[in-house]
Amino acid sequence: MQEYTRLVSSTFWKKLESNSQGDTDWANAEEMIKYLANPQFNAPLSFVLARILQRKFPEQLAGTQPAEQLDGRVAEQDLPRYLSLIHDLFSRTGTAGLFRNSQITGYLDGSIKSLRRDGCFCLGFVLALGEDDMLEVLQACGQPGFNFRDPQELVYFFCFCNQELYDEVGEPNPFGWKFAQQLLDEVASATEGVAPPESQIAPGQTAQLEDDILQMLDAPATPEQRADMLRDYLLRQAPQLTGYSQTAYACFDDLLDQVTELCEQNSGEQAPEKESVRLAWVSGQMYRNIWPQYGEGTTGDFVPLQKSTPGLPDNLTVDPLWRARLLKLRTRKVPVTKHDILFLSMILWEWWDTGLDGKEAVESFIFEVNDTLYRIGMPGIYLPDSFDRLILLAVASGCPTAFLGDFYEAGADERIVTELVEKSRSRQR
Repeated sequence: MQEYTRLVSSTFWKKLESNSQGDTDWANAEEMIKYLANPQFNAPLSFVLARILQRKFPEQLAGTQPAEQLDGRVAEQDLPRYLSLIHDLFSRTGTAGLFRNSQITGYLDGSIKSLRRDGCFCLGFVLALGEDDMLEVLQACGQPGFNFRDPQELVYFFCFCNQELYDEVGEPNPFGWKFAQQLLDEVASATEGVAPPESQIAPGQTAQLEDDILQMLDAPATPEQRADMLRDYLLRQAPQLTGYSQTAYACFDDLLDQVTELCEQNSGEQAPEKESVRLAWVSGQMYRNIWPQYGEGTTGDFVPLQKSTPGLPDNLTVDPLWRARLLKLRTRKVPVTKHDILFLSMILWEWWDTGLDGKEAVESFIFEVNDTLYRIGMPGIYLPDSFDRLILLAVASGCPTAFLGDFYEAGADERIVTELVEKSRSRQR
């Protein structure tokens, strides 16, 4: 286990043990907000980048504060050396201009907690990351692993599996940013206007695509031959590469169907048949203990969390499973994320009424949910991710939705909430 992960995990489990001894009040939402917003336990990106760079470039960073001793950020006196190294990497990897100096500084000093998905991959090319390190950066930013149905990410995966600054004979690595962009442009031009076959999306296809690339990488060949093999493969497969993991969608649909059935049982009502209305009804049932006073009379989308809770970390309020997101997932317009699976699993956990709380509940929940996540090709629960810890704290409380209700209400700006509710209601008049 990485040192930063060990630090965050140790603190988290100590909190659970304190709770079991009666030393912690789970109803104290302000204490939980302070804990989850603490930069010492909420900066996995800063730690991950420092650890990777120290391991890859020990001579250039000799004498800097060891990554395992970082307190949520690279020490200010060490920043110039990291920045100098990364500026050198810009020229060596052909990635100059992808990032501003202020962005790199923010990633290292912890002021920028995460990157968007494209930014993660760009940073991977800048730093010449290997596949495992790239996956670690994605995880630190709350992102799922590679989407092998996306030609861009398929090419990126191929490149990161080959990513070193120099090959075994000292020649510059040919599979960098420039190679990836040129190949993608070439494939896009060659397949423009080609209609995909009707049955291009199927469960299990994602795993097959990954296996195909790994076999290509394992085959004895020169870099030029590997590049040709990848190009030919993409030209054959490009018309079929679309969408996201069908296995993940199937898992999401199953969880949502279970939630819908439980909603019907607990409410004594039949869910509406029309899909959009049905999803609004289900979201209302799921959030009745979280935003009851704000959701009443609105469209089913409730109040945008990020707008109404400006004091909370962004990753605790991004893309909640309200009607709008549920509809996008049902229509396959956005990919299923780990946070979607965690939230639905938490709702089911509460309604199953296991009778567990505290550490025992969390351990059981992690075991069950990780089994699901691994089965659909997603990384398991990651304690440095504050959203993952928020869900686990809710599970530990014994009343997850009530816990989240207290938590979000404590972080809400009532004036903003009132304005948003009035706007929502006025649109319906």
